[in-house]
Amino acid sequence: MNKNNFVSPDAANQQIESDADQIASLKRLMYLFLPACIILSIWVIFDLNQLESGGADSVRLWAPVAFLYNQLGYWPAILFVPVLGLAVLGLLWRQIRLHPS
Repeated sequence: MNKNNFVSPDAANQQIESDADQIASLKRLMYLFLPACIILSIWVIFDLNQLESGGADSVRLWAPVAFLYNQLGYWPAILFVPVLGLAVLGLLWRQIRLHPS
């Protein structure tokens, strides 16, 4: 066996622990991102409903949401955060599923 192809048992164990740590970190990120996305979605819906109903003359919004509201209207702005959240959660889930373990 060529010496360059040899992997010590300690290095293999460290790699396994590292993989487990990466998966745990991705899962933690998913569990933190989900409530943040829900809260941000509710906040955007509340602010845009206030603006649409005339309850407020102006509201402060996240720049991409404000751009969508100005260019495309109410529904694209409302749906932006939930769709973005689902896309990010899907990518995180995919990374967890495809991670070699």
